[in-house]
Amino acid sequence: MIVGLETGDRSGAGLVLGITLGLLALAGWCLIVLPWVTLWFFSTLGRGRVLRFLLVLVGLTSSAVVAEVVGIEPLLGAFFAGLGLNRMIPNESPLMETTDFVGNALFIPAFLVSVGLLFDPAVMFVASTLRLALWLSIALVAGKAIAAWMSGRAYRLAGPESGLLFTVSVAQAAATLAGTIIGLEIGLYGEDVVNAVMVVIAVSLVITSVGTPRYAQRIEQPEAEERRLGEKVVFAVRDAGGGLASRLRVTGRIAEAGGGVVLPVLVSVPETASSLSASRGRVAEIDDELHALGLEGETRIRVDRSLAEGLVNAAFEADASLVALGWAGPRPVTGIFAETIASEVARNVECPVVVVAAVPAEPELAVLIVRERDLQGWSLDAVRTAAKLAVALAPQRRLTVGPLARDEIAAAGIELPEWAEYEPGGPDVEAGWAERVSNRGDVIVAVSRGRPSERVAQAIVDGGRSVIGVTPSKAPRWVTGDPTVRFASRRR
Repeated sequence: MIVGLETGDRSGAGLVLGITLGLLALAGWCLIVLPWVTLWFFSTLGRGRVLRFLLVLVGLTSSAVVAEVVGIEPLLGAFFAGLGLNRMIPNESPLMETTDFVGNALFIPAFLVSVGLLFDPAVMFVASTLRLALWLSIALVAGKAIAAWMSGRAYRLAGPESGLLFTVSVAQAAATLAGTIIGLEIGLYGEDVVNAVMVVIAVSLVITSVGTPRYAQRIEQPEAEERRLGEKVVFAVRDAGGGLASRLRVTGRIAEAGGGVVLPVLVSVPETASSLSASRGRVAEIDDELHALGLEGETRIRVDRSLAEGLVNAAFEADASLVALGWAGPRPVTGIFAETIASEVARNVECPVVVVAAVPAEPELAVLIVRERDLQGWSLDAVRTAAKLAVALAPQRRLTVGPLARDEIAAAGIELPEWAEYEPGGPDVEAGWAERVSNRGDVIVAVSRGRPSERVAQAIVDGGRSVIGVTPSKAPRWVTGDPTVRFASRRR
């Protein structure tokens, strides 16, 4: 608005209307069109990392061009592009790592050099420039201090917490430089103000560097926050083909809900040299399935003595928030007394473990199965995990819970959103209840409890629905982070 008033010939009302329409057009491009194009490109043509990064650059430059066309500063267009693309590029993905590297190694230094060329170091030490810098610094420090004090009073923060809020917010750099350069280009002020701003930036950075460590040491460390289930999902790959794509789609929805990434892991137990070569040959096929869904991530090969040990080691190595395995169907009678791979992994990792049986269809509804026996003993944590997964997977906030009543579930400490619908039933449930409350293609989330649950899951999958079974951990969480010790101890 200031740029328009200084350089334009429109009245105040016309200027406000033009800026409003320009912002709407820019938001439409960056928040609607650009994400749709990106998702389409990622799942079709742009399955390689280079092509995906090039699309990020196209999104950045096109948003800046659209902003300039509609009369908005290009800097704001680049910012809007980041808002539109952030859900397409998870923080833990390789594409985010590449984008962050290029920005820090190329764009930011180029911006700083271009700004530095505009300044005259000799002018920074002139008395008039220093006086202006002093007043600007006082205004900056006083404004940030008042804001931090008011925020501390409003949110009942301790003294060191308010001090930390002040020191981390007083620092000025990129946005201040950008605004200063725009003002210089339109002739709003001269080089004396620009050089004074450079002094202010230096003062603010010194205050932040000195004050932040001191206040941080005086703050009591908070308890560790509970991680999002979809932050880092380690997905165990057993086979390729149509079933793999369906399971990746469901797992990808969990990761997207948590703003995370799917990490496919192909565990190889090499009996011969050819078996390891075959595993390496499947990496491209698995990555192609992953990228066809528009997901970020790269398949990892883990060579180990067994599938369970490989998944445990991969989960600790990646600091996984969830481990997902594909379901191979009900166990035969001869395997009833043998421990499943999911149970073995669940006993040795610090994160939940789920088994996924998926159908190739987009769900319209998520169903959470909570039975009376699920709320007993060591499976209660698994029910909480199942509830979080069901909420994350619920399309357009459509979630059905049962067969237990709302009061019984709430009494066990299971938190569910108010928009969840409850479908009554008996104390237990079979496949008929799940089929009655859902349609083909929907996803069912439940706690997996041995062979009876496997029979129900098979019936539900045969009915055209996806199933996610949360595997309870019967053993306490391990304190040590060395999986070798745990496996050796169990063998003894």
